[in-house]
Amino acid sequence: MDPQPPQRAPLVRETYDIHRILAEFRFGRFTCQAWRDHRQHNDLPVLRAQLAAAERMLLDGAGNRAVAMALSDGAFFVLVPLVERLLITYIEFGGLLVEDGALRLKLSYDKRYIQGHGNIGFSVSFCDVHRPHNSAINSHTFAVVEADETAPDLAVIFAEMRLDEAIVELQQLHLETPDGHTFTFDIFFVGDWMSLMPLIGYERPSTTNGDHNICGWCLCIKEFLKGGWRSDPFYFHGITNQWTELLPNLPVSLCRYCPMHGCTRMLCGALQLVRAHAPHGARGRMDELMSTTRPRWTSNVALRCIEMKRFFSDRSNITDVATLYSTDLLCVPLPSGGVIHLPRCVAIHRLLDSIRVFYEFAYREQPHDNDINVLWSARHAYLGVFCALEWDLTPTAHYMTNHFIHFATNDGSAHHLLQEGTEHHHHDDRVDLATTVGRGVAWNTDGRTGFQQLLDQQEIRRLLVRMGYGPANMRPLFVSDGAATPQPFPLSPPRDGPHE
Repeated sequence: MDPQPPQRAPLVRETYDIHRILAEFRFGRFTCQAWRDHRQHNDLPVLRAQLAAAERMLLDGAGNRAVAMALSDGAFFVLVPLVERLLITYIEFGGLLVEDGALRLKLSYDKRYIQGHGNIGFSVSFCDVHRPHNSAINSHTFAVVEADETAPDLAVIFAEMRLDEAIVELQQLHLETPDGHTFTFDIFFVGDWMSLMPLIGYERPSTTNGDHNICGWCLCIKEFLKGGWRSDPFYFHGITNQWTELLPNLPVSLCRYCPMHGCTRMLCGALQLVRAHAPHGARGRMDELMSTTRPRWTSNVALRCIEMKRFFSDRSNITDVATLYSTDLLCVPLPSGGVIHLPRCVAIHRLLDSIRVFYEFAYREQPHDNDINVLWSARHAYLGVFCALEWDLTPTAHYMTNHFIHFATNDGSAHHLLQEGTEHHHHDDRVDLATTVGRGVAWNTDGRTGFQQLLDQQEIRRLLVRMGYGPANMRPLFVSDGAATPQPFPLSPPRDGPHE
């Protein structure tokens, strides 16, 4: 008698909420094959067609799918409608601190390398949220494009996204919440040095032309930072508020350099100079000390932001590096006039500790008046030691000791300029790109490009969050699974503009 073929176990009967299952699929970051294996292993229906239909309905209901770029390999969401949808979600779930006045909105872009290709990710986030604003959950990608951070590439991208017009429209909106709070948007455009350079319009720090402008905020030139600054080391440079090169309606005062990157560059530059000028026999010892912060560190190896934090997490690092120097006296100028004679080891300790003050200030969400005073003292200590040692200033250090303090004093924006959320959000894009771009794994592409699929996936997760689905740590507020969708409310007055 022929053996009977094995019988497949009957599928488990499942009374399902299709949006709950869609949330499991999208927040679990399954590939289509992994999802199929997962469901079949648990004797559950795959529901491929049902999930694809649910996604179509969600995106069609939102009325704003990602748009493929015509002149570049990329895709984007029209910015103003996306900000409005995000705003409604945060307000409905009580995740945004809304009071009369202005809400701070942060726009950013950053170059990264994903799957062997360089691309630029553009993100938007609200600063005044209940959860830490610089977490990945509060950063939202609104555009991805394969390009370099050059003026010609960015000019084309900005024009196609109509980014300049969108910024103007956001600045002109006057909105009202259901409980009667009226507000406008304060917009910050934040980035690292290399991304802001073509936007504002200044030269690379490595330029050898002494007449080149290497600071877009005060227009100081390379020759000045290479030695001219030491004739008046404590002079405070104000803002020359020009319009940016690539976004004609965005003033330079709204463009900010991320202080996390700024503190990293200050520390890295100081440590490299300390090692280069260390006494005979001390360089090897310094390399040993720095190996706990970054393995195989030398004066040619730049520190990363996480390593800057690691260095400052142990106060003994500052002391250990400083003791490598001699006790010979150094003549350090003072801002009040005159000089103070400090042993070189004390001066180096004073220098590194001043950078720590900048770091801790940037990470203090609500600094007090005394914190500002301490920051000024740190500025004077940093500049005084650099002047005494006849070291050149870098453009980033010049910004941090002038314009960073100007902005922090005038609008208290230091903590909100941190780019940690944007950096961490790269992981989300990396996961989504791995399951979309060029792989043909999406169930319902409708001829959409991989970058469109990426942005649509993230939009689906946002829509599910608004419906109360997804892990609690992915929601603006902890809402129960399957919570009813909050009733939408209109933003008033109605928005009139090019994106209607």
